[in-house]
Amino acid sequence: GAGLIAFTDLVITAPARAVELRQESERNRFRPVTQERTGIAINQQRRVVEDRFLFTTETLWPGIALTFGGKIQAPITQAEAGLLVASLHLIPNMGRAKSRGLGWLDAGVAVQDDDGATWSPAELQAALRQEASA
Repeated sequence: GAGLIAFTDLVITAPARAVELRQESERNRFRPVTQERTGIAINQQRRVVEDRFLFTTETLWPGIALTFGGKIQAPITQAEAGLLVASLHLIPNMGRAKSRGLGWLDAGVAVQDDDGATWSPAELQAALRQEASA
């Protein structure tokens, strides 16, 4: 329905070599290419530690770039798509607060309409400017 935006999970799309490197380092006892960080969940309303919410995050050592792919599907206008793309480019890194160092982001975005036609960045910017001046 109107106003519904669906986000798929991001999956690693490149390099496949990152997974192979991890397996090789474990098998051959090389310096690991990943490390695990342990954390605890915080209740955002009460600002206290949640009971039984210990978690780990596996991270890669610096210098190994990953590419993630996902989809955002929504019945939106070209101007709204332009705003969404502009917003994605404002996200500089993964993580928040103490976990900000989980990685720098470079958002590459391709936008398609329902017919599969690609909207260029220039078209999205023009639609956004036109909407803002209306």
